[in-house]
Amino acid sequence: MKSIAWDYAHRISEKVTELANEYSSIVVLENLNKLRSRVNGNSAFNKKLFLWFYGRIQFTVGYEALERS
Repeated sequence: MKSIAWDYAHRISEKVTELANEYSSIVVLENLNKLRSRVNGNSAFNKKLFLWFYGRIQFTVGYEALERS
């Protein structure tokens, strides 16, 4: 599961940064402070899983953007 999540996050970040470069744009990510209360899910585990994955995407988009700029 862990490697699948990293691979998926990496693919998403590559596509985001590719589109940003194509359109000469910058990438802006949402503030996560209130995201925990807005996550749809019945359990605390679902909320933690969602936030963990969003954090992975945020991290990979950040380093991909720095790498491509």
